[in-house]
Amino acid sequence: MHIDILGLHCTHPTREESAALGLDSGRRAWIREILLCCGEKNWVYARTVIPLASLVGSNRVLYTLRRRSLGDILFRAARARRKWLQYQSVSTTGLPSAAMLPAGEQNRRLWARRSLFELREKPLLLTEYFLSSLE
Repeated sequence: MHIDILGLHCTHPTREESAALGLDSGRRAWIREILLCCGEKNWVYARTVIPLASLVGSNRVLYTLRRRSLGDILFRAARARRKWLQYQSVSTTGLPSAAMLPAGEQNRRLWARRSLFELREKPLLLTEYFLSSLE
């Protein structure tokens, strides 16, 4: 398994992402977009939205993840917890980075899982889109 980085940037989350995080409109966040791959197959497109206020103290490691798994941090940290989890079938057409999806994954419906985590009492939002290569 390996991680391909599609984007690392400080920008405005979507309105829906801001609402899920309780961020005021216009606030920027650190956004990491990756593909989780196994061999030549892309399995998961993931988008992590981290409010800048969450990137303090020991949580600064989130800013430097690069190709490291977010799960390595979240599931090993004593002060990490999942606050809620949602599943939904979504259209890739409206995704913030739909153009970054692999060929054949655009303009389709995929299953997605969205989780709001707290790491050391600071929120972050992870949305995972399960690509058709998992079917």
